[in-house]
Amino acid sequence: MAGGRKASGYPARSNSQALLKISQMKYSDLLGDESSFVEMMEARVVIEPGLARMVAESATEADIAGLREVLDANQKAFDQKNYGFERGLVFHYTLYRISGNRVLIGMFENMKGNLIAVRRKIFFRHGDEKILREELREHGAILDLIAARKGPQAESLMRLHLVESFSRLKKKQKQAFGAGTVRT
Repeated sequence: MAGGRKASGYPARSNSQALLKISQMKYSDLLGDESSFVEMMEARVVIEPGLARMVAESATEADIAGLREVLDANQKAFDQKNYGFERGLVFHYTLYRISGNRVLIGMFENMKGNLIAVRRKIFFRHGDEKILREELREHGAILDLIAARKGPQAESLMRLHLVESFSRLKKKQKQAFGAGTVRT
């Protein structure tokens, strides 16, 4: 490899250097307004269905028990009227952690703060307990498919869950910020 380049012509870079660069990316620096939330949701719709399938195929019994604990804590918080979007994201974050994929985990960690802030702004201006209840139900159904090792079905349901959530968010965003801010 002459000149520090691989035979392919791309600069040679170790995996650890690439991971460090990705981990240092801050989506908050790149995406600064409410419409950026749409872009983060689009990314999640692309990534998380495959993540659900991956977890269904590789999760240990301890991983599944941990997901059940997350859902139980979420249900308890909901029953006590203390369920917020941070709680809902714990389910998704746990899926990322179970994957063991540092790139995916880092991506979610970078998006998490913005996801929480914008979801809070959109929904708590127009709070809807029904949406939170539906989120809990969908998370439970996804977990059931993961526990049953039904990867393709978990992938499909996660896609549906995120697309429906994305649709609700776009609708709420239009109500909260006006039609001009939502990219479709």
